[in-house]
Amino acid sequence: MSRSRKSTAAEAKLKKKEYDRKRREKLKNCPESLEKLREKERLKYLKKKEKGQVKSVSAMSSRERRQKQKQWRLNSSKYREKNQNVRKNLERIHQPASPVSSAKPSSRVNAAKNETVASRRRRQLRNRRAILYGRIAKLEKNLKEEGRKSEKYRKKYTRLNNRINISSLEAKVKTLIKNTKLPETVKKKLIFSEIITKQLAQSYANLKTQKNKQAYYKNFNLDPLKKHKLMHYSKTFFKNQNYKTGRNKKLKSKILKVKHDIIDFLEKDKNSRMCPGKRDFVRSGKLLKQKRLLTDNMRNLHKKFLNSVTYKISLSTFCKYRPFWVTWANLKERDTCKCVVHANIELIISKLHENKVILHNNIPSLLSDITCDIYCTKCLFRECINCRDKALEYNLSQATKTVTYRQWMYENSTYEKNGETKTVRKPLKKEITVTLKELVLVLEETLKSFLLHAGNIAHQYQMMTQLKKNLSTNEVLIHIDFSENYCCKYREEIQAVHFGGGRQQVTLHTGVLYLKNPDDTIKTQSFCTLSDNSRHDSIAVWAHLKPIFNWLKNQRPNIHTVHILSDSPVNQYKNKFVFHIVSHHLKYFLPGINNFTWNYSEPGHGKGAPDGVGGTLKRSADQAVAEGKDVTDLNVFKNILSSKCPSIMLIEVSTTEINNTDNLIKKSKSISTFPGTQKIRQFVFSNDVLEFRTLSCFDCVGKCQHFHLGYYKTFEVSDKDTPAVSTRRKRKEANKVESNVEISKITPSEKNAYGYKVSDHVLITWNNEVYPGKILSLSDDGALVRCMKKGSKCWKWPTVKDEELYAWADLLQIIKPPKLLSRGCYFVKEVDEKK
Repeated sequence: MSRSRKSTAAEAKLKKKEYDRKRREKLKNCPESLEKLREKERLKYLKKKEKGQVKSVSAMSSRERRQKQKQWRLNSSKYREKNQNVRKNLERIHQPASPVSSAKPSSRVNAAKNETVASRRRRQLRNRRAILYGRIAKLEKNLKEEGRKSEKYRKKYTRLNNRINISSLEAKVKTLIKNTKLPETVKKKLIFSEIITKQLAQSYANLKTQKNKQAYYKNFNLDPLKKHKLMHYSKTFFKNQNYKTGRNKKLKSKILKVKHDIIDFLEKDKNSRMCPGKRDFVRSGKLLKQKRLLTDNMRNLHKKFLNSVTYKISLSTFCKYRPFWVTWANLKERDTCKCVVHANIELIISKLHENKVILHNNIPSLLSDITCDIYCTKCLFRECINCRDKALEYNLSQATKTVTYRQWMYENSTYEKNGETKTVRKPLKKEITVTLKELVLVLEETLKSFLLHAGNIAHQYQMMTQLKKNLSTNEVLIHIDFSENYCCKYREEIQAVHFGGGRQQVTLHTGVLYLKNPDDTIKTQSFCTLSDNSRHDSIAVWAHLKPIFNWLKNQRPNIHTVHILSDSPVNQYKNKFVFHIVSHHLKYFLPGINNFTWNYSEPGHGKGAPDGVGGTLKRSADQAVAEGKDVTDLNVFKNILSSKCPSIMLIEVSTTEINNTDNLIKKSKSISTFPGTQKIRQFVFSNDVLEFRTLSCFDCVGKCQHFHLGYYKTFEVSDKDTPAVSTRRKRKEANKVESNVEISKITPSEKNAYGYKVSDHVLITWNNEVYPGKILSLSDDGALVRCMKKGSKCWKWPTVKDEELYAWADLLQIIKPPKLLSRGCYFVKEVDEKK
């Protein structure tokens, strides 16, 4: 038996088609099966639609919609063509028989053959027609493109002709009076004026010296031109001689003043920040400047500038006179010392703006919506009557939408070293997922602390600016900061030096002195103390400051008040060692000084002039290395910079001087700390009393009535190195400022004679007045009491805690707890009833 022949693909396709046809006919005869099939197809379509395999027309893009419409047109044409063929076949089948029954079979064959030839010719004709239509469409497209090009070149030629200088005077006049009918005499007068003008310009241009040009110019009487307002026509041949008057000199001096004011304004620390790096500089010609980066856009700075001056200038003029070294930051100059408070709130604002919850996309825009002035401390502290009740507006139409935002956070991580497990806090940028409503609540909560932070920044900047303006000849302001250590280097280095860890480093402690001259001008003196000792702690700070104090004593012996400005690192400038040195050993460093203040900038906002000094020095040293010199140690570094930067005072600090300062501290057996050190923005040492303040204040003498935080509890060192606690010193009279102080001495039998306990409410006396308060802690010398303040009608607990150590003699009696009248208002029976 022979093997069955395998069917081809075409035969299989026809067989399947026939099977499908029979199956459909069977389904059509059975309505139930047909309905089930349709339901199945409908569900299949819906599943495809859910998965995205099938798109509705509304969900399609414009491109996909065009492609779909094209496919529909193609399918329709195929469908119509198929129906037409079927109709023709049916007509051919049902065509009636020929009446001539006796026709020969050959004639019918010829007729069918002729019909086949005719249909082939018609098909060929359609194909040719389609080809010709395609050619016509292509030619029309090319014609349109050529027409567009010709129009472009025609316009270009026309514009070029308009720019070509017309040499002929007659042609120039014709161009001038084009499309205008004028008498012939007018045309001739115009040609005459053009000839005279040309002759004047040539005669003036042929003169060689400026003196001859001025004499030539003075021979003309230009009053008629001024009368008829035609002076501007003389500019073409007199080269602006008629505008060189005294009025322009005055105008130039005014412009110079405006330019100087703009430069001073943009160089302020609150409007731009100094770049600390040695590569952060810009050059214009031979002038080289340390770069400063703007803190806001020019439009907002222009509005702020207009509020600070008495005249008005346009935004374009303000931008025109922006100095070249004050510029904008870009990604390459990203802020690697950014404040964490500003960074976190910016991330929240950007996420809310992205989801269209708020209209603001930056901090200045947000602050301008809820404050009168974004740099006003009253507005930022919410003390302004006009804006303290302003709140942000939110669009919470999608309050339940889940979003993910990022925040800088500190996390504890552990590691092992020498067999010991140690913990360290590392900053991380973490993602947090919340709803938009919860994120709005986070912003509202963060905004409270941020406004206080921004208010502190504005207040400190304003106080320092005011201090610089109001300096007396007996005062000095010292702005200091540590610069990054400089790594010594050679012009050419071997691999062991370049990748080795033994490269010598130089410590740079930079700063700027602000002094008042007798002629009421402010003199600035940049300085830098150099050391090969890499210590940056508070002990090293005083060793670096001592030579600066000695220089001041020699140059300005009349100075009795010193103000220091620095940033707020706890390990360098703001800690118990600095407080101890000021309270016990200030005379060792600054003999003859009556008043001393140390002011701190808000954390994260300490960039200033000292950073520019450090950048200039390190850049100059690198330039010397590029010129072929080797900077191998501190002495070479100092010698090179002394010649390259003569305006910067360089002083060397040895390790011995740092050790001497360290020994001074070691003599104290114990050094007391101050609770709340992070809140300190200023401390004042005067009349042997060290007072801490939450913000800088130069108006109050003695206890500050605005920002008092507390006093430093000192331990005096005896010969036997035994600490003895001294009580707080107070003035003899409230209205007199004297150097003599009185120390209250209490015998052991008098201590706590009334049985005071912690958390008791008591009455204390201070400055001949009575105040209620609460005992926080007890000691041998007295009690630490938090006092209330008197309001207009009741007693209140102050927002800035007034905590102080009072001697036993200052405590009057124990009282009942104050009675709460309303929110924040209290009634003290023992005090109010007596009144």
